[in-house]
Parts: sequence; C-alpha cells; structure tokens
Amino acid sequence: SFLTLTALSGREYGLYQLALSAVALVSILAIDIYDRVIANDISRALAEAKPGDAKRLFFEFAAFKVGAGLLLTGFLLFGADFIAGWYSSDIAALVRVVSFVVVFDAIRSVASLFLGSVVSLRALGAQAVRESVKFGFIGWFFLASSLDIRNVLLATVISSAAASLYVLVPFMQEYRAVFRGVAARRFFALKEELKHYSIWRPLRSAVSQTATPIRPWLIGVLLNTEAVGIYTFATNLFSFVGQFMPVLSSSLLAWEVSNAERFRYIFARAMKYSFALGVMLALAGAIFVPPLVQLFFP
Repeated sequence: SFLTLTALSGREYGLYQLALSAVALVSILAIDIYDRVIANDISRALAEAKPGDAKRLFFEFAAFKVGAGLLLTGFLLFGADFIAGWYSSDIAALVRVVSFVVVFDAIRSVASLFLGSVVSLRALGAQAVRESVKFGFIGWFFLASSLDIRNVLLATVISSAAASLYVLVPFMQEYRAVFRGVAARRFFALKEELKHYSIWRPLRSAVSQTATPIRPWLIGVLLNTEAVGIYTFATNLFSFVGQFMPVLSSSLLAWEVSNAERFRYIFARAMKYSFALGVMLALAGAIFVPPLVQLFFP
C-alpha cells in the first residue's frame, strides 16, 4: 500500500480498491458460502474412518468451486460495462484485469480447504507468497517508473496465481497420501450437506461477509472515490496488524471433538493467549496507525 500510494493519486487508489471489492463481493456470494461447513465435515469424516465419504464430498465441492470461479471470471470480464454504467466508466477496464483473481482464488481456496481439513500447516505460507510476489512486482514497476493503476492490478493477478501454485504442490502430495486407494462412496454429498445445514445457515454467514466489500462502494456512491482510498488504507493497516493474531483452526477442533478433555484444554488455552495478544496488538495499532494515515493522507 505504501509504494502504491506514492505512485497513485487518491482517486486512482480508490478505483483500485473498488475493483478489488467487486471481485471480493462476487467471490463471497457465489464461492465462499460453504467453506467452513465443508472443511469441518471432511475432517469429521476422516476422523470417523470414512475416507470414501470425505473424498466424495471434497470432489463435488472442488468441482463446484472451480466451476463457479470460471463462470464468475467470465461474468466480470463481460459484465464490467454494467458496473461502469452504474458507477464510473473508469472502472470497467480495471475490473476486467482483476477478474482473473476470482478463478485463481477459487483454486487456492480448494487446495487450502483440503489441507486445513487434514490439519496440515503447509498452506500457511500462501498469503506470505502472495504478498511477497505482489510487493516484488510493484517494486519492479516502481523502479522502472511504470507503476500505474493497471500495473498494480496486474501485480495483484500475478501474485494470486503464484499463491495458487504454491498451495497446489503440498495439496497434491497430501491428497495422494490421504486418498490413495480410497474409492469415493456413491452418493450426492452436496445434497446431503444442504439437507443437513439448509441454505440459511451459510447464507447468513455470506451476508455478514458481504459487508466488507460492499462498504467501499457505499462510500464511493455517498462520498467520492478519494474517500474510498482513505477508508481502505486505514482498514488495510488494521488488517495488517490483525495478521499477527493467531487463529484457532476449526478443523483442529473437529479432530478433537471425541476427546472432551483435550478439546477443552485446546480451546481454553487458545482463548487465553488470543485475548492477551489481541490487547497488545490493539494498543500497538492505536499508537502507530493514526500517524501513518496522517503521513499518507495529510
């Protein structure tokens, strides 16, 4: 964000964030609805020695997510003019460039979901790879004096593809180790998931998640594009600080659900240390974030 802000105006940075928000909104509504539910059920099936059920559920969900990612990428490519007609003509070309992030993120999400289900930590570096590649390309464009909004979006797409490739290698290794010689049970796994959970529970989660990508668009409509840049810069700083906060994996708890004593121990320790670290990060953010916002948006 710091390098980007040195090369882009406040309005250009706002347009960049609006394009990313459009992609995030589409992904949440159509791709990320059932992730936590599916990951937990795959973990539970493996823990209960039902690998055939787990394989079938994963296969169906992976096909759905990647297929939806391809369709939504096409929707953004060919529907960008609709967004431009509603907001601004400048946004159409930017949405087309960044639309490929949808399918790359769908692939990465599928691989990460499986690795999380088998309690593998090998996908944890994906975000670091993504940010490092993005920073490298933005830095290269910056040194070459060619850093503009299109190249920033291009760096975003390339970094998303790199993170997907990074996760696919351990995914294929773990998939072969877990499902080698396992025949998927013949049944409609996603239909059973819908019966068990109904559409309303994950839909509630999706609606709550849409608040984040919708908010920049509301700010842009009610205020202006520059205000979007200021808002997203502040929230990105907050998210950066929050990345130092460890998150207890729900898949790990699913593996330990049969052992009540160990389940309570893990949960209690996670709550204790998360609270202490959260307080320290909140204090650090309150001290250092306001001066940074004033530095870049005087």
